[in-house]
Amino acid sequence: MGVVVYPVQVQGAAAPMSVSRALRRCNEEGLAEVIVVARGGGSFEELYAFNTEVIARAILGSRLPVVTALGHTSDRTVADMVADVEARTPTEAGSRVVPKKADLIALLSERERRLDRETNQRVMRETEKLNVKRARLLQVLPALVRARTDRLAHAAANLARLSPMQQVARREESLHERARRLASAARARLTRSRNALASRRAADRLQRALTERFAIATRGLDHRRQRLLALSPDAVLSRGYSITQDADSGAVVRSASETAVDRKLRIRLATGRLAARVEQVET
Repeated sequence: MGVVVYPVQVQGAAAPMSVSRALRRCNEEGLAEVIVVARGGGSFEELYAFNTEVIARAILGSRLPVVTALGHTSDRTVADMVADVEARTPTEAGSRVVPKKADLIALLSERERRLDRETNQRVMRETEKLNVKRARLLQVLPALVRARTDRLAHAAANLARLSPMQQVARREESLHERARRLASAARARLTRSRNALASRRAADRLQRALTERFAIATRGLDHRRQRLLALSPDAVLSRGYSITQDADSGAVVRSASETAVDRKLRIRLATGRLAARVEQVET
């Protein structure tokens, strides 16, 4: 630790300005961290300079803390009143400005113990809060997962039920079932008619009736097959249309507002598929 001494007049008419200039110079040079204004005591008249307004304002205007050590015990000066710390003697001022090493070590040890205690308490509180939140999350998470799973399953079922491919498949299956039932009924009726006509020897009439019945059934099946082909997505695609899907989610894009610039798309054509990227969206 270094000590910078600024000699000044401490009594007499020039003392106030001398002390004031020294205080201002000490602040400007910035060589010290604290200022000690000291003298070796004296009578009230000898200490009169430290009761002047000039020194009082200089002490108040100092950016650095000021300690007075004027060496008197009975009377206080204005400088003592406006100083940051008042000491009786220069020795006391030195001990207060520069504490003992043992005191500093004890203070640091006490602050370290307090810091450790506060840190441990804070960690314990935050750990307890974290455990409470974790327990709540573990209680709520299964219900959230089940709810989301049920919603996804319901949405998947609705999507499958409303899908054009599924509708076409159901209609095709229904037509096949009707065709099987019609063929079975026709064979049964044919058998009955054949047995009835065999006794009447009307094979020619039976043949014509069967031919006409099968012709009607064949035309009905052809009509239903044409309707089924007209409803098929492949038939729609063969007429120049396409099905556009989002490359990431697989969702069918029905409107320009359902995609965005730089989104990847898959385009299904009547023959083959295309990969594309959106460059501009026009709504």
